[in-house]
Amino acid sequence: MGTVSEEIKKLYSLSAGRCNLCGTNLFENQVHIGEMAHIIAKSTQGPRGADHLTVGRNSYENLILLCANHHLEVDRNTQKYTVEYLHQIKREYENYVESRLKSDQKRQNDVTFLSNYLRYSSITRIPYLIRNNPNSFDLDILDVGEMFERAKDGMPHLFPLNDPDLQCELMKFIDSYYRLEKIINGIFEIKGGRYFPHFLRNGLSNSIYMDKNNLPHDYICKLNESLHVASEILRNKMQELIMFIRRNYDEINIDSP
Repeated sequence: MGTVSEEIKKLYSLSAGRCNLCGTNLFENQVHIGEMAHIIAKSTQGPRGADHLTVGRNSYENLILLCANHHLEVDRNTQKYTVEYLHQIKREYENYVESRLKSDQKRQNDVTFLSNYLRYSSITRIPYLIRNNPNSFDLDILDVGEMFERAKDGMPHLFPLNDPDLQCELMKFIDSYYRLEKIINGIFEIKGGRYFPHFLRNGLSNSIYMDKNNLPHDYICKLNESLHVASEILRNKMQELIMFIRRNYDEINIDSP
């Protein structure tokens, strides 16, 4: 058994400074209102005092953190609050605190990953980047996928995300992006081994343009339709992801550049 100070620190830390029965914060306006209740009383004449004790009466194992009201209730109703029941309450509450802390850390990991990805690839710009679809696209549209791959490679311990719903919304968006990217980066092949890319870079412009000089007319018509459908799906999935983040993760600045 450690010193009294060590036992007290352990008791408070594992309960997050809250009553194990009602969860009340035991530090109210910087005033300590908690009480370290004995599961088996200090005296053999006290509540549950006659029960067998294998540890020190002031040890962490024999203490439970309570508010004043529940301390009084526990000691008055020893028939309900038996030694076994109090140990169960203490164990379950400390497990609850630990699970909440782990949950908070998992949420923070998801926030970190998504915030970093959005910082370098603001998905809110997508409508602007595809505004001239299907004739041309802003080159920055290709950063959406590149930045996602960099985020995964740079933070492999944070991906996949812990929140399955957030992971689902993100991947629906990413999959819709890759659907469009595949069409943009596609090529048209003809006999003799010749091929023509769907889009070409035009000089110093920050845009890529459909190669209408070399692509057959009927092929361009089909390409236009595919690009229109893929762009609309991407726009919709972007909006759904943004709405999900705004509803559930207000700590993420979705509008940051």
